Amino acid sequence: MRTELFANLQWEEQVQVITDRAVLMRRTQDSLADLGLEEQDWTELISGLARRLLTEVENAHAYGDDSERPSAATQRLQARDAACWVLLKQQPELQEAMHNQWAARAQLADAQPLPDAFLMPAHVPLEASPKNLYGVLFPETNVVAQAAGQLPLSAQRLFSNEVYTFALDQAGQPTGDVLSLARLDATHEFNTQELAFARALDNAGFVAWWHRNPQKKPYSVRLLRSDHRDLFYPDFIVCLHHEMDEAPLIRLVETKHDVKDATRKAQHDSKAYGRVLFMTKDTARFKIVAEDGRLGDVVDLDNLTRLRQWMRDTKPGPD
Repeated sequence: MRTELFANLQWEEQVQVITDRAVLMRRTQDSLADLGLEEQDWTELISGLARRLLTEVENAHAYGDDSERPSAATQRLQARDAACWVLLKQQPELQEAMHNQWAARAQLADAQPLPDAFLMPAHVPLEASPKNLYGVLFPETNVVAQAAGQLPLSAQRLFSNEVYTFALDQAGQPTGDVLSLARLDATHEFNTQELAFARALDNAGFVAWWHRNPQKKPYSVRLLRSDHRDLFYPDFIVCLHHEMDEAPLIRLVETKHDVKDATRKAQHDSKAYGRVLFMTKDTARFKIVAEDGRLGDVVDLDNLTRLRQWMRDTKPGPD
């Protein structure tokens, strides 16, 4: 489209677009590699999509104005070019579809055992928690770093993750007791709304025990997301009685600021734990986030009856 500025005249001309196939293919391969695909995967993906688009390319030439149709080999190359353009143009949709498939095929794997004890500087008092697995409420935001900075150098060296083995055989393998210690860090800390929810769990009669699930620890519960390659670590692991005469089951709860992110994470259910309960703060109240992103019922922290009912309604069935 051209514009003559002085006379304010505009006109259009048809131009021919030339594609550098080598550059196009390289860009497509780099894009697919960024999504986590290996060479064999992207080769099959491009070839498969090209076969599906070949009919469209043939129809375009059949009904076009050109008197001379390209050879079959040229049309196959054009179909491959079209496949590359589609993959580049729709990379976000492809990424979402791929991760959704990976999440659907997720396999269960055991995490490492929880530490036998957590380390925390002694001058920081921790509030008792009757139903937390370790018997305390972990610190609030920024407390651990400040407390660690106040330790003397000799104590700072001890404030670390350690595993102690009390007996070894001749091959150096553990034969006796093992004691694992883990230092508390920022991923264990509570923000204000998480701390309020933790206290509510302590007061709920149907809760058997609960645990704060830290980020990116070898002993953390982690789930595949359906929209991203990163793993998802729900905030709380809660063991609760869905019905008072039934054995308790372990469920997962996440307190979110971002409703959109909660909606994306909610697309994948865990085979072991069932659906994750997502809650978000709406003014001064917690509300359940529905799968479509809408805010649902209020969760009263003085009475977690609504939370329990949601757990009953989404109770995972037998394998």
